[in-house]
Amino acid sequence: MMSKFFFWPLLLVSLSACQSVQLTPTTTGVAAPDSISHQAEPPGLEYPGFTVQMDSLLRQYYYQVSMDDTLAALQVLLEMKELVETALDSTGADRLQSVAHSIDSRVEELTDSTDSAQVSLEIPSETDIDALSLTPSTDIHRLLQGINPDSTEIPLDINSLVEKHILFFQTKGRERFEVYLDRASLYFPVMMPILIEEGAPPELIFLTMVESGVNPLAKSRAKAVGIWQFIRGTGKLYGLRGNFWYDERRHVEKSTRAAVRHLKDLRDQLGHWHLALAAYNSGAGRVTRAIRKAKGNRNFWEIRRYLPKETRNYVPAFIAATLIANDPERFGFDVHPYRSDYQFSEVDVHGNFLLADAAQLADTTTEVVTFLNPELTQGRTPPGMDSYSLRLPVTVAERFSKAYEQYPDSLKQDVITHEVKPGDSFSTITRKYGIRQDQLVAQNPSLKSAKTLRAGTTLIIPVIEPTGGTMLYSDIAHYGQRGSAGIKIPGTGPSITYRVRSGDTLGGIAEKYRVSVTKLKNWNGLSGSRIYAGQKLTIYTGK
Repeated sequence: MMSKFFFWPLLLVSLSACQSVQLTPTTTGVAAPDSISHQAEPPGLEYPGFTVQMDSLLRQYYYQVSMDDTLAALQVLLEMKELVETALDSTGADRLQSVAHSIDSRVEELTDSTDSAQVSLEIPSETDIDALSLTPSTDIHRLLQGINPDSTEIPLDINSLVEKHILFFQTKGRERFEVYLDRASLYFPVMMPILIEEGAPPELIFLTMVESGVNPLAKSRAKAVGIWQFIRGTGKLYGLRGNFWYDERRHVEKSTRAAVRHLKDLRDQLGHWHLALAAYNSGAGRVTRAIRKAKGNRNFWEIRRYLPKETRNYVPAFIAATLIANDPERFGFDVHPYRSDYQFSEVDVHGNFLLADAAQLADTTTEVVTFLNPELTQGRTPPGMDSYSLRLPVTVAERFSKAYEQYPDSLKQDVITHEVKPGDSFSTITRKYGIRQDQLVAQNPSLKSAKTLRAGTTLIIPVIEPTGGTMLYSDIAHYGQRGSAGIKIPGTGPSITYRVRSGDTLGGIAEKYRVSVTKLKNWNGLSGSRIYAGQKLTIYTGK
């Protein structure tokens, strides 16, 4: 449980405008309020509306605290920090420095608690690993002969724990790892140049295998999202934006750059790549406390017993995945040459543009456009921007540009509407679109005195775009991202829809249509081999 933390009284003292508010810990670890009373704008602080805006943010913070939503509370704190920093820039009021510092401390504390809750999707459980036995018949020692663990910038230490993870990926986890290798052949060609530009060890790219299975649509139960599994707070700190319409944590290139910078910062802070990897999973605070318990020892293998259960296997899983992916044939896996499916050109579009319309203009499929733009959560480009860079296949980008020039301006509007349905309320609508009630009312004046909404009414939804180049997340996890979706990788040419019959297997279907099981899984977003009668599968015939 967190110790008592007072950051609001500092604001009250600094501004001489409010009574004391105490944020005290609850059983969930999120601070809860005791009291608050606001007065007029403090004298000498010439920043219009500062107290009103801070009051609104504090009330939002209290609401998220009451809902035990640590991630949302963290987001509100980050917005408070932005407001304070803007006031500092505008007024030069030095007394706000202490407020900024106290909010920073609170952000760090909450970030640590949310990071420690992160559960990577693809790490074998301790039960799985403990059940494995390294007998001579496993042949792991022979396979590892000749490998120099110091040949990479991140040491690939080999020990019994790493060997057990290799054995797991070769056996129980084999089918999934084949999928990871195939996805890697798709995305790594555009990710690796970013690692090189950022001066990061190239082997860091294999961390995506244990984080998400190299899946841009992955979402953990801790609400971490994307190929690098960012939580909202950390994503914002590294420049990833989003709202109802898009989530850059799912943007392959942008999230890769953010992840590399985050990992390099952790390496600089903790002094070793193994510790940086552990901190990426459980938070720098957890690793720092483990180092203290180990009396200052900074060897991951020595402090491992002081780390959270999952983090103990995180580095071994990364090393095992890296060793296999660097030389798949050595460990009995198929080689997956880099592919060109994810090559694209970017074109600027305007307004709330349907991806289906973009596909039609480009003479391609909606599935292809959706695949190339995984960050778009609603099948449309986000409104409220001057333009949006949409990724399209290289071969059709020019055709699209010519057709788009002739596209009616009336179909490029930014106005978003919502028809009220029975059961809709202010809270359900504002939560769905990531806006506040006062913003909805401002756009729809007829709602000023309304206590309920009338079914059939058409509402204009305001487009609230992040300001200052930062992110405005309104709990994206609750819309457009339900669970760890399997990413569908479209094939080329004509396709058919096959309805699964009782007794069918993926292997049998693949053999019937002369395609590989891996391709069949990719086309249909499958990570395992389980199918059921009545399920519809897309099969590209290539004819």
